[in-house]
Amino acid sequence: MRKNFIHKNEEFECENCGHLNPLGSQIRNHCSECLFSKHLDKDVPGDRASECGGLMRPNSITYSGSKGFMINFICLRCSHEYVNKVLEGDNQELVSKISSYGHQS
Repeated sequence: MRKNFIHKNEEFECENCGHLNPLGSQIRNHCSECLFSKHLDKDVPGDRASECGGLMRPNSITYSGSKGFMINFICLRCSHEYVNKVLEGDNQELVSKISSYGHQS
């Protein structure tokens, strides 16, 4: 089974807030405005093999010395948890709010 992630740099419209997230220099799996993601991957990031398709709420922000600030997501449909890096261009006010208080209301 493949373990390394599959690079998928795709433009997408956020299903939570409607923000258009254009192609960029970074591979983005979450909305830069509201930070929500979508449960698309099953075993490997980029495999697009998940049958769930639920929205993933940014639940908390943690810090990893090797990777920097990380967004912890939880799927609102199946409770799957996933972690991804905070990216340049992400809504820093919301990142700060989530890191201070937990998930957004």
